[in-house]
Amino acid sequence: MATFGAMSWRQVPPVGTPVWLAKGGEQSVHAEFGVAGYHCGYYQSGTAALAQAIKLSLAAQTAPSQRDVILPGYGCPDLVAACVYAGANPVIIDIAADKYTFDLAQVEKYASDAAAIVCPSLLGICMPIAQIKDALPDNTKIIEDDAQWFPEADTTEGRRHNLDNLCDYQLPRDCTDSDFILTSFGRGKPVNLLGGGMLLSRIPQAQQTIAEPVSTPMSYRLKSKVFNALMNPLLYGALVRLPGLDLGSTNYHALDKIAPIEKFKRPLIPAAIRRYLNMPMATANTYSDVGDCAWADQSRRLLRLPLLVDNIKTRNKLVTKCIQQGISATAMYQKALHDVPGVATLVKLPAATPVSQRLAATLVTLPTHAGVTEKHKALMHNIVKEFKLRLTDKVAL
Repeated sequence: MATFGAMSWRQVPPVGTPVWLAKGGEQSVHAEFGVAGYHCGYYQSGTAALAQAIKLSLAAQTAPSQRDVILPGYGCPDLVAACVYAGANPVIIDIAADKYTFDLAQVEKYASDAAAIVCPSLLGICMPIAQIKDALPDNTKIIEDDAQWFPEADTTEGRRHNLDNLCDYQLPRDCTDSDFILTSFGRGKPVNLLGGGMLLSRIPQAQQTIAEPVSTPMSYRLKSKVFNALMNPLLYGALVRLPGLDLGSTNYHALDKIAPIEKFKRPLIPAAIRRYLNMPMATANTYSDVGDCAWADQSRRLLRLPLLVDNIKTRNKLVTKCIQQGISATAMYQKALHDVPGVATLVKLPAATPVSQRLAATLVTLPTHAGVTEKHKALMHNIVKEFKLRLTDKVAL
């Protein structure tokens, strides 16, 4: 949001899962979370959880040369930060044009020295893990990065996962092909605790000895109330007008440690998961009247609604139109991963990534969180229909 001249004073935030504030003894209900066949660990961030998964993947290799970790050409630069901290060699591979997955021909060609591959779920659009597994050497570990989606077995509207026993949580069938599954509890993520990450691992995780992050229950509660208040469209509209704030920008930030999540957050996690999964579900079907969801057949519970347009000019016009009408549309990431400042010198790029570059220029996301009303959805529909002929069902090269 570079200029605000025609911007509505009220802005529906791009994401907005409220922070759950426990009342009474709620936090003690279902105080543990577990998945059969996986060890569960909690870290100070999703990036730290990813770094731990990469370290475990490297340690599991028999050949010292196997230190490559394959990353998608379009994604968050925190993927690279986790690799660098873990001592891995990040290798960027393009994604496919017709669906959200890796270019499997490139994977087969460049995965011979790969200790792991990171498969991020994008806004609730999930990669086909089983197909990717078939293209990999047997010893390559699959790390499913679900920072933007919480693994949920049944996403049919009106039906819910059995959440009565979180000690034996049932993963979706697709997830069980993964050696590691991680999720984030950060701001703007599905389960929001203003920070933290969870790692499910087939390999036991060592106890962390580094000191916990500096945070207290009182400061957490205060920050939570501030965050929840700022999800009000009028307050969020004022927030984004603050000079120099640059919300949503994509930058590389090095990871400096792997530390455990704060102790006081541990008992909050299961109840926060239950609360999120019991919220009304945003799926490609429920947002079909707004616009055609990209990769709709791969969509689960959406964190945001992804739309693909024909070129960067259309993207900018659509984003501007939405912001003018009070809807915080976003141009997600806006650069292919290799092109993010500070990344190129840290990674290997064995082949060009034209699909990733095109996706960075043509993806638009619209809000789908609980604060989006039917009135907002109708407004988004009216805006998007002006661009209907410019929407595409796959990345248009």
